[in-house]
Amino acid sequence: MDIYQDKNRCSGCTACLSACPLNAISMVADNKGYKYPQIDMTRCKECRLCQTVCQLYDSYSKKGKLQYLSLYVAKHKNEEVRTASSSNGIFAALTSYILNKNGVIYGAAIDEQRRISHQKAESVIEKDKFRVSEHYQSDLGSIFRDVKAKLDQNRYVLFTGTACQNLGLKAYLENKKYEKLILCDLVCQHKALRPSCRTCVFKDITGPSDITIDDFWGVETSKPDNFYNLGVILVLINTEQGEAVFKGIKNHLVYEASCISK
Repeated sequence: MDIYQDKNRCSGCTACLSACPLNAISMVADNKGYKYPQIDMTRCKECRLCQTVCQLYDSYSKKGKLQYLSLYVAKHKNEEVRTASSSNGIFAALTSYILNKNGVIYGAAIDEQRRISHQKAESVIEKDKFRVSEHYQSDLGSIFRDVKAKLDQNRYVLFTGTACQNLGLKAYLENKKYEKLILCDLVCQHKALRPSCRTCVFKDITGPSDITIDDFWGVETSKPDNFYNLGVILVLINTEQGEAVFKGIKNHLVYEASCISK
């Protein structure tokens, strides 16, 4: 039994692995190092849950339109926070917002084996490991199951990943609306370069998340004033949930509304 038809249609999001009730799926690297789901047929009972979540993922379409509620250029007010963070302090503001609600943060960080993997943080000290993470696709393992467990405990959750990882989480959660789940995607610039990146439905800046963060390239020439010379980040608000979160962090930011030329 096959989960996906070809490598161009598999982002390695791990939704299928997490959905399998028999732990019959593992992520196995090919000869280029990209991981794909592999079924252990001695365990598999062919319930096809893996195929179901993959179909939920595959059905996503933006119809080629930029869709967002609002867009800001922003940076954290605190210079120390900005210099210590890879997103000019925007991610730091988001994580502080969630922790103040006794929430849980999931994001990419370098683990003990020097791999980029998705990890969890529930304290200020733990969240510092996310400061230097780049916009790369990470090793997710079975982190989706942990996310669901926290949501089922009625905890706030901030999950940050690439757009395809966030869509995979939504597929695993069967597109159920969780009021306390905040999805933030980092525009990855397709640095992963796996086959599915060539046919990525997120080639423009809009993702499936509540909030999208991206670098503002060329700002020093397009907006050469003091505010922009210090460096800013593009923050796209894609949902009303994302708008509510931005409202909760904006007092910690220097920001102004902007737009994307179409």
